[in-house]
Amino acid sequence: MAKVNSALGIKSSYYGWYAQLPESGDWDGAQLLSQLNDIKACNCIFQPAVMPTKGWRGLTASDNSQAKAIAKVMKKFTDEGIEVWLRFAHEVNWYVTDGTYQGGVQDFKPAWAEVAKAVADNPKVRMFFTPNVAGSLQDYVNWMPDDLSTVHYLGIDYYPKDASQRFVDIAKPLYDKYCADGKILFAMGETGTHWRATIEERLAWLDELTSAATAKAMPHYVGISWFNYDKETNFYLYDPGNADTTAKAKAWLANGTVASGAKMGNA
Repeated sequence: MAKVNSALGIKSSYYGWYAQLPESGDWDGAQLLSQLNDIKACNCIFQPAVMPTKGWRGLTASDNSQAKAIAKVMKKFTDEGIEVWLRFAHEVNWYVTDGTYQGGVQDFKPAWAEVAKAVADNPKVRMFFTPNVAGSLQDYVNWMPDDLSTVHYLGIDYYPKDASQRFVDIAKPLYDKYCADGKILFAMGETGTHWRATIEERLAWLDELTSAATAKAMPHYVGISWFNYDKETNFYLYDPGNADTTAKAKAWLANGTVASGAKMGNA
């Protein structure tokens, strides 16, 4: 992250990383803990995606051992003063369809409840529900945790497939359903341009995500996490192999951002 911040002339607000729960034994969090020093140095809010790719063992009312293991790993970050927005089972509505996760709503909802219960005594851990962008509001409703008090942040993982898609049109139905009163805050779990986009097109998407019109339409929308990676297509804003891309992103970020980055809940 130090390289990203230095190259773009910013202080990133969020730091995302991914980890998969094991098939057997308690999770030790090694994938996430490998990044601990970098996360601490950047003073970012940590958004770990903890993925139940081997099933839901230890995530039930009768056996909550894995939920407790998750809470133990999260505490290792919060003990270092790091705020955590826990993206447990992110994109669950999609990943149960492609085999990444098994089961269905009947497995996810009890698991979410157990994880939320396990971290409830740690005020620096917030639960962040980020389904994949869906075709209808009802799909989100079907997967929404039953106890809304366990959802502190809500968002979507959304990668538009072309430049014609409008962010507010996609996000506002979910926002209006659950975030309009401000009890649950809205944030983008992941985003990027899912086509062979130029850097100008990537920045145009950022313009839309951060516009005054978007802020007015969704006043409890507090942040964005950009997928700065080359996977299937090039999502880079900071591109270590392309100085022009990085320079254009840096210029965009310098217009209307602050060097100190965002405070928690104000990205």
